[in-house]
Amino acid sequence: MAAATRELLAAPQARQALSRTAQAAQSLQQLAQALQRETGPLARSAQDTLAQARRSLAAVDPLLQEGSSALRQVGQAAAQAGAAASQVGDAAAQARALALAAQPLVADLRRTADELGAAAGTLREAAAPGSPVRRQTEAALLEVTQAATALRALATLLEQHPSALIWGRPKTP
Repeated sequence: MAAATRELLAAPQARQALSRTAQAAQSLQQLAQALQRETGPLARSAQDTLAQARRSLAAVDPLLQEGSSALRQVGQAAAQAGAAASQVGDAAAQARALALAAQPLVADLRRTADELGAAAGTLREAAAPGSPVRRQTEAALLEVTQAATALRALATLLEQHPSALIWGRPKTP
């Protein structure tokens, strides 16, 4: 067996295969060294990039939290604005209903105001100096004053002469 192995190793094909294997091993070793030279800086660069990414994420995280908080606040404000708008709409509908219900009342008030204005004008005319109503009123007041004076005189007469109701006024001497 040793002789067969020596003979096999001494064959030109075996030497050629061993030579090629040695060359391939040397190429693999050179490739490994080249890879080692290239992967070292590449690995450091990747680590630096990862570190920068971590720092960026750490800086962005509070901003994202603030943004999320701001979005929540905007959402709450929008909900409140929607509720307020709904209340304003309800109030407008109620005001519209009141206005529709108040239209007859407003018309009545306008008519009443017009009638009061006309009555005030009539009273002004009646109370104006020299107006017929005022002259007639003054004449009526004069007559009422004269009648009151006559009643007073009758009352005085009856107090002094109660029999005057039966016998009439006594004759003055």
